[in-house]
Amino acid sequence: TLTVDRNGHVHAEATDGQGLRAALAAHQIDVSGATVTLIGAGGVSSDIAITLAQEGLVSDAMPEIQKCLELKPDYGMARAMRADLLDAKGDEKTALAEYKRALVDSPGEIWIRFGYVQLLIRRQLWNEADAQLKEAANVLNTESVDTTAEFHRLQQLVRENNVSVHDPAPGPPSR
Repeated sequence: TLTVDRNGHVHAEATDGQGLRAALAAHQIDVSGATVTLIGAGGVSSDIAITLAQEGLVSDAMPEIQKCLELKPDYGMARAMRADLLDAKGDEKTALAEYKRALVDSPGEIWIRFGYVQLLIRRQLWNEADAQLKEAANVLNTESVDTTAEFHRLQQLVRENNVSVHDPAPGPPSR
């Protein structure tokens, strides 16, 4: 829901980044260069950053993720997203450091670890990818089938490069 009050303030409720951008465009509201206050412990900013990144607007997504991290510096998913944005801009060293910090902030968040493994695979850092998959195996027993399937997909990528990978469960995941 998007409304504009009589003072010209825009109010949006229960929307994600894509919904907010679409609502602003539909109302022909241009917020370029304006001060925008987002309330939601960083979640709104991360949603907007995801939408911008998916649209290929990496340089526009970075300030949104920075806002998110200013509001909640230990938000591991936002830090992982920042790592992906940095990697997309070619800053591999900082991207790797950001993923490591994201894992410290949210050690049980398996999708952060998967993102880190994907970055390691792209950089052909096979031994570290293997080590991270071993860490991932420690939390897989409580995760969904989709999560386990992603683990096996990443595990296969590492195995194809002749690295021994720990297998937490025999065979493929069952549905």
